[in-house]
Amino acid sequence: MRTATRSLLLLMLACSSAPEAPSASSKQALQPDEVAPRDLAVILPLIDDAPVHAEASLGTAGRALPESWYRAVERAFDGTDAEDALQHENRYGDWRLVSFRVAPCSPLQPALGPDTEALCWPEVRLVWQPVLEDERIHARFSPAFADDRAIHALYDVAPERTADAETAARVRAWIARLREGGRLTSAERATFVAQRDAAARALVEAAVALRGEGLPRSAFEGLAARPETFDAASAELFRARVVHFLERYAAPRALRELTAFSLPEGREPAHLDAWIFVAFEGQEGAIRPVPIRLTAPDDGRELFDFGFAQVASQGRDDEALHAALPTLERDAIEASVLLEAGDRERLGAVIADRRERLVPHTSCASCHKLNPLTFDFHNLSYLEDRDVTVAPRVERDVALDLAWIRANLGGEPAPTPDPDPTPDPDPTPDPDPTPDPEPTPDPDPTPDPEPAPDPEPAPDPAPTPDPEPTPDALGFEDVTPRAIPDADARGTTLTFSSERAFVVGTVRAELSIRHSYRGDLRVELEHDGRIWPLHARAGGGADDLVLDLETDLFAGSTSQGVWTLRVADEARADVGELERVRLTIRPSDAPPPAEAWSARWEGDPVAIPDDDPTGVELVLEGPGAA
Repeated sequence: MRTATRSLLLLMLACSSAPEAPSASSKQALQPDEVAPRDLAVILPLIDDAPVHAEASLGTAGRALPESWYRAVERAFDGTDAEDALQHENRYGDWRLVSFRVAPCSPLQPALGPDTEALCWPEVRLVWQPVLEDERIHARFSPAFADDRAIHALYDVAPERTADAETAARVRAWIARLREGGRLTSAERATFVAQRDAAARALVEAAVALRGEGLPRSAFEGLAARPETFDAASAELFRARVVHFLERYAAPRALRELTAFSLPEGREPAHLDAWIFVAFEGQEGAIRPVPIRLTAPDDGRELFDFGFAQVASQGRDDEALHAALPTLERDAIEASVLLEAGDRERLGAVIADRRERLVPHTSCASCHKLNPLTFDFHNLSYLEDRDVTVAPRVERDVALDLAWIRANLGGEPAPTPDPDPTPDPDPTPDPDPTPDPEPTPDPDPTPDPEPAPDPEPAPDPAPTPDPEPTPDALGFEDVTPRAIPDADARGTTLTFSSERAFVVGTVRAELSIRHSYRGDLRVELEHDGRIWPLHARAGGGADDLVLDLETDLFAGSTSQGVWTLRVADEARADVGELERVRLTIRPSDAPPPAEAWSARWEGDPVAIPDDDPTGVELVLEGPGAA
């Protein structure tokens, strides 16, 4: 009966409107503040009433996880420490989707820089695991047991979903150029950013549309299993929506990259203490093994080639890397890789933050070794029959993605440049010049004693007092020299607190840093969940850094609360100090936020009637109530 239900649901979805780019009206419906963590990190339960298996059909796109990919992964592990563990412990039919990530802004460039969060493209990341049901593992019965291995599949959102064929082809070429470390002209960049936002908006809208009907936003806070999976009926509906989403955004031909990791045979992670990683690239629906390479965050140069497999333990990274270390750029590698167990305290926060290290800037094992349980290498998947593991990097990524959505997708969607040619008929109103004889009766202006009132606009220097808000602006200044710790991503922080509440318009930051190598420096201002990157390791070996910048990134937020400035030196040797900081926070023309107030019930306890939808009503009157 369950299979019949699924078939009917999928048929209903297939018969609905084709998954074309969202209409303008649906785009305008996106409310960035409504997007929640569980929209961007979708976790499916281990005991799942309606799992999405590897062989799930995506219509004409094929299977969700093609069996040919799975066999290629099996072959890649042959000859490694994992050997034939997959063949002995799992079948293709055991593999199911356990989670997926919706990433609105996946960085494209090989190196970190000021454009890392701008020159990006939306991406979907699927996580597959083999889950055994009703099995006896190590003499213990388990209703659901996830083996210690996973497949991560990454898909670019197709530009064709929101652009015509010609524009989409240009966007694809720009994406390829950026991934190679190339640049865009200012005109190309403007079009690219407009298309990026359109594609990201469509993806996020599709993710939010997965929600079960009637569930409030609060049901999607935190990172845990989706609420739609808590009962069988809603789980079936949710599965159908997920499969439809995969058809649109994770078809096999859209695969860009696939990685997999596995424990050797035996199901004893703490004792076996070896995890093997392999990597592939997508090729028109097929996959091809590729070497795993470690690159430098400052310019993307190669630091080490692991070959076609990387092996690591809880305490050490790949022995091949350790053996080659004396001949390599040791300082650069030690700043990015958890070579030994003790490195996690020093580097964990750096590796967990994509603004500090992109995935290629550290080793596969380092990315997977940030969990409190040292033999849990999972990022957004399951270790055996435990609760889902949500790694620190995933938590940080989701927080950054939510901030990016608020900062970049808050306004109305920018019109695609293609409609702009259509208004080219505007020259047709050139007939308007023909009525230009009407201006000849411009003698009407000559009798204009109205120019006399024109002086009345002259008193319109009332707008000039618009700087009067400037006195209302908030100003913070610190002129105490502060040392910037060398090679420490945590850096030095200054916090400014404001009790005043007004709607922020723009923020100006002026600061002076004395330093012998400005390319080591990263400077950020954070407030209300938004992060302004003032400087991101640009400038190479030039001395000192003086900034005077203004932004509207914080527009619409309240001035009240904590403003945090962070200055970090992320490389060894050169040192310096923060000499002076001044922040000016100017109000916008928007009305101030409503005054916050609280209330407390101090009467007798009130009974809540059982099985009565009317319930109990308490009326609390705030300031200004009649």
